[in-house]
Amino acid sequence: DGITYGKGAAVLKQLVAFLGADGFRDGMRDYFQTHAWGNTTLADFLAALERGSGRELGPWSEAWLETAGVNTIAPQWDVAEGSVNSFTIQQTAPAEHPTLRPHRTEIAVYDRSDDGPRLRDAQPVDIDGASTVIEELSGAAAPAAVFPNHDDHAFAKIALDERTLAFVQEELDRFPDGFQRLLLWHTLWDMVRDQQFSAADYAALATDKLASERTLEIAQTVAYNALHAVSSYLPDEMRLASAAGLYAFARAQLFSATEQDFRIMWSRVMLGAAQSVEHIGEALTLVDDGTGISGFELDQDMRWSLVTKATAYGVEGGFERLDAELERDGSDRGRRAAEQIRTSRADAAVKAEAWTRYQEDTEASLQMLTASMHGFWWKPQAELLEGYTDRFFDEVRSVFDKRDKEYASRFFGAMYPGQMAPSDHLIERSEALLEELGDDLVILSRPLREALDEAKRARACRAFAVAQDGS
Repeated sequence: DGITYGKGAAVLKQLVAFLGADGFRDGMRDYFQTHAWGNTTLADFLAALERGSGRELGPWSEAWLETAGVNTIAPQWDVAEGSVNSFTIQQTAPAEHPTLRPHRTEIAVYDRSDDGPRLRDAQPVDIDGASTVIEELSGAAAPAAVFPNHDDHAFAKIALDERTLAFVQEELDRFPDGFQRLLLWHTLWDMVRDQQFSAADYAALATDKLASERTLEIAQTVAYNALHAVSSYLPDEMRLASAAGLYAFARAQLFSATEQDFRIMWSRVMLGAAQSVEHIGEALTLVDDGTGISGFELDQDMRWSLVTKATAYGVEGGFERLDAELERDGSDRGRRAAEQIRTSRADAAVKAEAWTRYQEDTEASLQMLTASMHGFWWKPQAELLEGYTDRFFDEVRSVFDKRDKEYASRFFGAMYPGQMAPSDHLIERSEALLEELGDDLVILSRPLREALDEAKRARACRAFAVAQDGS
């Protein structure tokens, strides 16, 4: 899971940085020699590392292995007469997990050059507590930018200072090291989610900088994050404007890409960003007339996605394409896609019938019912679906009481109205249900808590984007 393979690996990397490579290596040699062919505990592992490195790990273990949450590290520095006057690192923690941890990391210092950002130095530092003064950088020539997690040694979120943020927005595509570009993009995404960088600005930066990105992992991660930012973290008017820009950019990249993996990726982003009747109709011409790109056409999954969207958005002739696509793809995948499309229609009777099925139908297959659920909620159908938010909260507990766990989990995952606007009403009803559940029905309260957290984040990100747009 994400904690084991994500946080676990990152904390182990931080442990290496904390002890030093030689100390960690000597400790691991001691560990394997002492416990060969035997079983061990965490205490055995830490004791060997202490012997190898000569450093006490009790406080480190308590802070890193016995507490939850992630810290945010933010550099603060000012300049006087071309030199750094003072430099500190501020560390914060979320209110629900207030632990401040020790971090061994490096601060990358960048200068501007004709060839792009130039790494001047990577200054090793130990960060501890709420504020750490970095004496080594005081008096240094003022850099263009700093990044306090060079080579990703620290398991922490980074909040860029104003100077660095401005420089990154200008020069991100010119950082020569691909890993550093990836770290910066990840940092900007964390800042979007923490209401420190506008979702609209993130999407605009993606369309400005990704044209020259030749590392698929970076381009794909950023493009999909931009799509999520546009779709979830912007109010409708801003969403439609940003989606239009992302659609046009992705379409242009599709036709200019020379590698098949990039074509596939940009096709998917283009279809995801098609959030207007005009753009969905334009994308459908690539199905009807072909792309004109040698060796590349939209695959069947993309075709199904387009017909689903065309139906939901009321594109003329959209739903009528269903039968032709079923003739092309009569597989189980095709039948599930058709079920989703039928429910996607903006028709009150269709929605009412579907809702009744979800409550009462115990004969249909789980896969078909799940496919239908995924066609229920659509942003352009908000007025039609208005009453179903309350119906969900009125009836979801009954679903968990009466149906098997797998069906109930599928129902919650597809039918929680989180993809609609994160209204105060949605959040209030989520909080009320969570309070009502208490310690009961953990199978419901856990995903509800996660969905509520995302709804609150989406509401806050939207408000931040509006404030930034008007500033």
